[in-house]
Amino acid sequence: MDHLPTDLSVTDLSVQDRLLVHHLVTGKTHQYIAKSLRISERTVRRRLDDLCRRCGVASLLALGVLLGQAGVVTLDIMQQITEV
Repeated sequence: MDHLPTDLSVTDLSVQDRLLVHHLVTGKTHQYIAKSLRISERTVRRRLDDLCRRCGVASLLALGVLLGQAGVVTLDIMQQITEV
């Protein structure tokens, strides 16, 4: 799959979801992500699982690759956030 499913677009992802995935693809732990976003580790896992399901992928690696290829998540996350 080289594009987002038709039921998911860039605007469907909240700023927090894009930050969550950005932290994930830059190698941050669930614990770090949780502290950074001020949510629990369980919420991090649940939201990532939901994003995987919505994107139709089975792994976090596949999620990062898919969202990166679609331009949803880039290394310049701050520019993305200010454009929304």
